[in-house]
Amino acid sequence: MYSVVFKTEYQGEVIEEGFDTSFSDKIEDALDLVKEELDLEQVDKIELTILPCKLEK
Repeated sequence: MYSVVFKTEYQGEVIEEGFDTSFSDKIEDALDLVKEELDLEQVDKIELTILPCKLEK
């Protein structure tokens, strides 16, 4: 399981979105979603943080 966080600087505003996933292809899907929602020419920076989550029992 991974915790994925996108931190995007867009037109002077910081947008942070996150979710948990167990599949690496979901990360690519999320990046495609970011590309669809934002005009990438207007994006100053995108930070992608992927951290392994410890499964709670």
